[in-house]
Formats: sequence, structure tokens, C-alpha cells
Amino acid sequence: MVLFHASSMYHSCHEDDFFLDQTYHHEKEKPNLFCSLIGVKKWPRDKFVDAVSQRLHYDNYILNYHGIELGRPSRHLDVDFDYGQYASSPAFLHNAGVDYKAFWSIPSRLYNSSRFNLVVETSQCDNDFHLTEKTIKPLYVGQPFVVFADRHHLKNLRSLGFRTFGNLWSEDYDEIADLDMRIDAIIKLLNDLKNFNWDAHRYELETITTHNRLVFLTIAKTQIPVQMQRISETLKNCPWIPRQ
Repeated sequence: MVLFHASSMYHSCHEDDFFLDQTYHHEKEKPNLFCSLIGVKKWPRDKFVDAVSQRLHYDNYILNYHGIELGRPSRHLDVDFDYGQYASSPAFLHNAGVDYKAFWSIPSRLYNSSRFNLVVETSQCDNDFHLTEKTIKPLYVGQPFVVFADRHHLKNLRSLGFRTFGNLWSEDYDEIADLDMRIDAIIKLLNDLKNFNWDAHRYELETITTHNRLVFLTIAKTQIPVQMQRISETLKNCPWIPRQ
């Protein structure tokens, strides 16, 4: 359902980003190795962000956590918003007059400044497949990614028809159940990717990301009948709907 929702939303002409170029361009210069945009504070995220901040062997990355820039400055590449007022819930819950929802935004200029997206998903400690816009955005724009999520997140993505990058770098972290060991494996990978030859592997990267974009772009067409049928069945079972 989240893929259907995102596909419908990102292709809506009512969204601010609709008329912008939302494509990731592999051929453009990338001053940053990765970008990572992380929302509200949670203890697994705290642990992971601390490891990234302390154990990487380079500093050319964008890392924003809970509205704070922990890596290179990037506000000029993101949406025009005062992050000092940021709240993850709708504005009416905070009485602050803030109506910014990160789900809506595709910061393509920021993505295009980085070789890959370091996705930090909503959940890291469950056995479920918790797919959100955090993973969907790089799939949609066609950007390579590494994901800190629940175990088998990448495996479940592949089951939906998407491709990941295990033929180019190690994705063994996706098989690790222990949280600390999974973080260790991702940190090792992040350091290894400093020496990855992105230009030499551009064709393979473009092949994978183009495939993922095509899979995503067909979701609305294939899922609309399914979702409409589900809505129809739900409405039939609602006692407050008048019967003919």
C-alpha cells in the first residue's frame, strides 16, 4: 500500500515537486560520498548516528539528524524550510503553525550531490518488512543506496522486483540479526565505499537504478485496480453505508 500511495503522490501535479527534475544523474559531479536525512530521535538511530560520526575515515558526507546538520552543510540544497520548527507530526498537533511533512519532499539537488543515499528506515529491531518513503525516494529518483533497517529489508525489496547492489559491494549486513553487529557491518561498508570506483561501475549502477525506477513507475498502473477493489470491499462491510 505504501508503494501505491507514494507513486500516486509523487506523480500528482498538485505536489510542489512535480515540475522539478526528480531524476538522479550519475554523470554529474558528486562532492559528497553519501547523504542521509534522518527524522525524529530514536535510540537505534542514536546508536547508528554516533557510529557514523565517530568511525568513518572521511568527512565528505551529508548527515542531518532531527533537524541538526552533523555533516557538511546542505540546507541550500534542500527544501526552503526553517528546521528549527521541525516536527514530525502534523502541525495541528503542535499548535506551531508548521505544515511541513518530509514525506512530500524530493530533495533532488541534495541527492545529486552524493554518490549514494544512506537510508535510515523507521524500524531496525523488528522482524517485519517496514517499507516507508525513506527507502522509496532513492528507488523513485534512481539513486544507489545502503539501508539501516530491519534484517532482510533488502531481501524483501528484491522479492517485490527491485534490484539491490550485492554484485557491486557487500550486502551481508542485511543478513545480520544482532543490531550492534549489523551497525558494525554497515560502518565497514561505508568505509570501504570510500575507495569504490564509481565511474568504472557507472553502467552497472545505472542499469540497477533504471530498473528500480521502472518497477516503481509501474506500481500505480498495476496497483490501482487492486486498491480500488479493496476499498470497495471495505465499504461494502461498513454498517453506516446505506444499502440499495
